[in-house]
Amino acid sequence: MASTTSFLRSSYHYWPHYVQQTIDARNEIAKEGNFPGYLVHPPPMPTLTNTRALRARLFAKTDIMTTDNFKIESVELNTDLQNGEILLRNLYLAIDPMLFEEDNPMAGAVAETVTGFGIAEVVDSKNAAYPVSTIVLGLALPWEQYTRLTPNPHILLVILDPHNPKVPLTEYTNLLGVNGFTAYGVSQTSVELKKG
Repeated sequence: MASTTSFLRSSYHYWPHYVQQTIDARNEIAKEGNFPGYLVHPPPMPTLTNTRALRARLFAKTDIMTTDNFKIESVELNTDLQNGEILLRNLYLAIDPMLFEEDNPMAGAVAETVTGFGIAEVVDSKNAAYPVSTIVLGLALPWEQYTRLTPNPHILLVILDPHNPKVPLTEYTNLLGVNGFTAYGVSQTSVELKKG
């Protein structure tokens, strides 16, 4: 239980200091002129240990989601990419209760890796559209530390200005993400906006 709680806290909460540290690191690297990207990464290893969260059980809408809904496991991930593939380091993952509701077709099955909205950084790439250090918004990112995949541009969107200090990356999982798009769409099609 302790390891489950620790993993969830470390993966799905926003750390202001972490964001500032990454901005500072990027600025220092840019001054030296030896690397243009978001962070300096060591060469990828052929395999790495990848921690991920699986669904342990689904629940009804009236239930409360707890750590008992998750099973945490570590597996070896082969990072020897093929052409067109990328390797992501997942930074922030949104916890959406709907992903566990019994009557929601998007919830997935028990024992599958949980997927949802999230922010990730490309740490290795064999895809010219997603170079190393690109920050992306994923509409179906697995709840794991690293993800190897062939990106679909319709569900893996590049964040054009990820280093804007006025816009925390976590905003792309809510206000500037699907939640914000949904609210905007409803405001344009289903309601009448009035001043005040």
